[in-house]
Parts: sequence; structure tokens; C-alpha cells
Amino acid sequence: MRKASVHLPKTEQLPFFFFNVDRTFEEGLWEHWPPIPGPVRWVLARVMAWKHAGWWRFASCDYNGMPQKLYATK
Repeated sequence: MRKASVHLPKTEQLPFFFFNVDRTFEEGLWEHWPPIPGPVRWVLARVMAWKHAGWWRFASCDYNGMPQKLYATK
């Protein structure tokens, strides 16, 4: 994942990161990671991702960090 994200601008790296952090992993141990306020998380996951909204259907998680069915699998 690091090699893929290195070539993205910061405004695209942050949504890439948030759409691939599974907040249910290890029974929710990482639910509040990284420790940022809820409104900031909301802005990063929704507003900054708006420009390339079509990209995020391929991400492993949805806007709320919950795992989603992968787009390209059966």
C-alpha cells in the first residue's frame, strides 16, 4: 500500500488511508485510531474524498471504516 500511496498528492493520500482502515479489526481495538476529533474524521473521509468519489468503491472499507464487499470480487 505504501508504494501505491507515495505517488498521490496529500489530498488524495488521506482519503486513501481512511478508506482502508478497518475500524472493526481485532474486535474494534482500532475503532478510534488515529485519535482525531469526529468532525475532522468526517471532513477527511467525505469532503476530501469527494473529488474522486468513484475511486473509493474499490477501497476495502466504506466512509465509516466498516468493511465493504470488494467491488471487483464475486
